Amino acid sequence: MPACCPPTLMRNAVKSLTAALVCSWIALPAAIAQKQGQKTETKQGTIVEIKQSGRRQALVIEVDGKQQTVAVTPKLNLQIKAAGDAGFLREGQYLSATAVMSNDKLFIKELTISPVKKGQRVPPGKIVKAEAEAGQSKSSYDVSGLITAMQPNADYPEHRDVVLKATGVRAPIMIEPEYSVTVSSSDPALIPADAEAELEVAPLRGGRFKVVGVTIDLPEALNSAEFFGDKPEPDSKQPIASP
Repeated sequence: MPACCPPTLMRNAVKSLTAALVCSWIALPAAIAQKQGQKTETKQGTIVEIKQSGRRQALVIEVDGKQQTVAVTPKLNLQIKAAGDAGFLREGQYLSATAVMSNDKLFIKELTISPVKKGQRVPPGKIVKAEAEAGQSKSSYDVSGLITAMQPNADYPEHRDVVLKATGVRAPIMIEPEYSVTVSSSDPALIPADAEAELEVAPLRGGRFKVVGVTIDLPEALNSAEFFGDKPEPDSKQPIASP
């Protein structure tokens, strides 16, 4: 070890780097963060209020006849889900799905889009063999990643070729015709008044519990043009002049 780097300074540097890496990881979007090794239970609750204090937000949740306030942080697995239209499938958004391998290509029929805000960090994408499940094809793969390119397939224009920023299995990804879209967001602004929620809670001593996850299914589908603020296409037809 160089004389200019004594052991104490080296240990402090390693601690600082480790802390930075941890902070970087937990800052990933809560909608697609995964919690492992924690025993949890499921409860039903109602979102009574969304509190805003500067940049900080908190959910006031009524569960078991009592209210408690849950801070919205990257550690909270907050998922607001709704059906979406085809317009949510676009570059710059995070896609996750179960694909089926056929003829060395991955085909997707149902997919989830997690909207990505400008500057927002996302988890690394990956394409891996899915764990065996009853009723699921043995050729299934878990697919996720940021959409970096998309276009109609040259041979089958009704299909879409999608390129993801992902590691793992290398195979062309094709979106099948009439695919379905689920939108999964962690933005509290989407939560309607008195929304019913499924809570993931970690039991504590004395019958208490800590809310670690909140899932809300919106009753109505989201419109991609309204969600992203798309501008309508200019009308090529000229208005008919009055006689």
